[in-house]
Amino acid sequence: MRADINDEDAVATAVSGAYGVVNAVSLYLERGTETYHTVHVEAAGRLARQARRAGVERLVHVSGIGADITSSSLYIRRRGEGELAVQAAFANAIIIRPAVMFGPDDAFLNTLVKLLNWLPAYPMFGRGLTRLQPVDVEDVAEATARSLHPTARYPVTYELGGPRVYTFEEL
Repeated sequence: MRADINDEDAVATAVSGAYGVVNAVSLYLERGTETYHTVHVEAAGRLARQARRAGVERLVHVSGIGADITSSSLYIRRRGEGELAVQAAFANAIIIRPAVMFGPDDAFLNTLVKLLNWLPAYPMFGRGLTRLQPVDVEDVAEATARSLHPTARYPVTYELGGPRVYTFEEL
């Protein structure tokens, strides 16, 4: 079912009659009216409110590793605020915080490889020492699906990372 996350009525229709709802809507680059606040806070809260009103039993909110309302990073701060908005509207929400995800069509590693093949030089963020623990998107999907099971614990927050930590330079 297709629904505009910014449209209250469309969200209400989408969650009507559902047992479980997963919010995996995300934004990595702000554009016009699509900001970290409108997507990670307002839209997440809207979906959680509508899920609660519809009597949804399970709500899984996919956030991001390290989400923190006190972060100096606007992105990370808004992720933390979004979690609070979801929890305020849907007390038993399950929060999934994946590290950067990789998979066949991911926006991180595939983009990195393309840029490395195309550019004569590539900037090393954090002098290349920034640490990342990439997680397979299939593992995140599995954890999300398991969180919807009636016997799964809630409310709970899961932070998901892959088996190895890399520096940005190593990647």
